[in-house]
Amino acid sequence: SRPEEIVVSMDIARVFYFTGRRGVPFIPSSDAPSFEAEARRLGATVFFFKENQYVPPAFGVVDPIARQHEILRAFLFGSKSFEPVYTNSVERTTIFRFKGSSPVV
Repeated sequence: SRPEEIVVSMDIARVFYFTGRRGVPFIPSSDAPSFEAEARRLGATVFFFKENQYVPPAFGVVDPIARQHEILRAFLFGSKSFEPVYTNSVERTTIFRFKGSSPVV
């Protein structure tokens, strides 16, 4: 990615630490189309997804971070608007970009 590009990652602190790239952990949205529209409006270009395991919450409790992670996964992997440009099965990470966007440098 270029330094001015916005990265979307729930692990944005680690992304910044290792790469100096800035971004946001999530884009507020109600569904996949609104996520995509807001990402484009914001100028987000790189979407970094890391598989994480969460401890199940107590009965009747919803973990908002785990839920947000599930939603981000569904938006990135389930949409025809994003394409994976990097996958590392050992690290359990996938990096996406909008289809047809410039390649990762």
